Amino acid sequence: FLVNAPNVGFQNLTVAPKRIASSATPRVEGTIGIEFVAGPVSTGSEASVTSVVINGIPKSTTSESTGSGIAISGGTSPTVGPGVTIVGGDHAVLVTQAATGATAAASHPIITSNDGQPSLFHSTQFACVRVETTNGAATVVPTATVTSSNSSDPGRLHLQDCGGNGGVVVDTAVAGKAVTVANTLINTSGATAPASYGIRLQHAGVLSASTAVTITDMNAGSAGGAGIEATDASSLTITPASGAGVPGVIVATNAVNGVHVGGTARANIDTLTSTGNVNGLVCDA
Repeated sequence: FLVNAPNVGFQNLTVAPKRIASSATPRVEGTIGIEFVAGPVSTGSEASVTSVVINGIPKSTTSESTGSGIAISGGTSPTVGPGVTIVGGDHAVLVTQAATGATAAASHPIITSNDGQPSLFHSTQFACVRVETTNGAATVVPTATVTSSNSSDPGRLHLQDCGGNGGVVVDTAVAGKAVTVANTLINTSGATAPASYGIRLQHAGVLSASTAVTITDMNAGSAGGAGIEATDASSLTITPASGAGVPGVIVATNAVNGVHVGGTARANIDTLTSTGNVNGLVCDA
């Protein structure tokens, strides 16, 4: 589906993209499940995607993946979830913008889940949720709210086996409003699953993590890996949980570093549990 108009939503739908990416150079992306390219709504609230299944094709030793399950750009900002399952593809949700020119608006979707309608994204090639821009002239850049109505499972947003870049990736050429992550579980299905990063910030990406974020069982990849990594000139903030008895950010039992801050990245960390990783916290240049 290609959605050119604002305020268009989808409910009670199954989508099964079939065209995979080309293996040639340059790579040509496969079919996207639902692509939103409209501007923002002029009045009222944005539409939502609920009770939707997107069955893409995962990357394998014999096949490329399909395109992103949901791609969002142009300023439109639908709510994705609750009750959304996305399997395979390059990304589950990709939030992006035009590569050049001034930008009057940028997309800022809410990605959510709840106890009665949990959302699950898994088996992606590059990332489960990716927020990106290569536009160095952008005055506003994409962002996202990654969350759930519940701080415990099965209601938390679940990102599993998210590929080489991470469960949540923020890679922007210029800094913008922080992507926020709360009430989210990021893990793998086993010791050989292709997932090396839980949260990854690159270039000028900005992210804040807080209540009930658990990152566990990440596996080392060819480029290394980390439960949370901030490099280049990115900015990471970890804040305490809101509410008594609710966990905060937990990074545990990963076969890589728990938290890695490198390059000229900045990190403001207030209350973090990092246990059973190669190293709890590493800061280097």
